[in-house]
Amino acid sequence: MCIGQHRVVVKNPDWEALFVEYTVPYFDALFEDPDEEAMELARLADEAPDDDHITALAVSLVEGFLHRGLPSPFHVAEQRVFPAFEAALRRSPNLRRAWCRALCTLPAEWEDRFNALVEPDEQISP
Repeated sequence: MCIGQHRVVVKNPDWEALFVEYTVPYFDALFEDPDEEAMELARLADEAPDDDHITALAVSLVEGFLHRGLPSPFHVAEQRVFPAFEAALRRSPNLRRAWCRALCTLPAEWEDRFNALVEPDEQISP
């Protein structure tokens, strides 16, 4: 499993700048089509130059995207979010790395399915 088993050691990046880099241009897109959004997350992860960017992507966008999949009267696309994210995880090793850095509480079935896609070298180093 990825979540909660490892501690991230960082080199003091400028987190505010990294969060702004992902949140400002992309956050509004999280409320459109889940299939397109998941693939956009995969594209952004694939283009991330380092682990700090992957972590910022996880916190800024992945967590918010997955939150839409939780049962809520406000989330009309909830039945499409988790399958779309699973398809994107299959495509992108860096998105799997971002998943390992996201702090989300999801239904156990989906969390297990997502974790099963993560290769050992994609997990956060202890």
